[in-house]
Amino acid sequence: MLDGIPLFSFVELNINELCNRTCVFCPRVDPEIYPNRNLNMEPELVSRLIDEVERMGLSCRFSFSGYGEPLLHKRFPEMIRQIRQANMKRCRRRRQRRMKKARKNAQKKRQRMKKKNKKKENNT
Repeated sequence: MLDGIPLFSFVELNINELCNRTCVFCPRVDPEIYPNRNLNMEPELVSRLIDEVERMGLSCRFSFSGYGEPLLHKRFPEMIRQIRQANMKRCRRRRQRRMKKARKNAQKKRQRMKKKNKKKENNT
């Protein structure tokens, strides 16, 4: 949520307009209707999208979709690396927060147990 507005949890990337298949359910089955075009997204745009998602404090998944085959993009591995590195950072931060919270909870629990034990000692 950002200012009370629910936000997305997926970013779908259509990184190219090329496909080497002719699936019957796809508009590309007829090249006159949907021809293959050599249009490719630059990895720098993926990097900017990752930065924007992180700037907004979101944790979302990136998926490759659309009518192009992502594996035909020459720089596809670079894009995957960028996304994985960004997700690793987010996961690491989350894990650290969870660990801090777990430590605090454990400390509180120990303090409660000490107080409880002192009360028992005082009562006997």
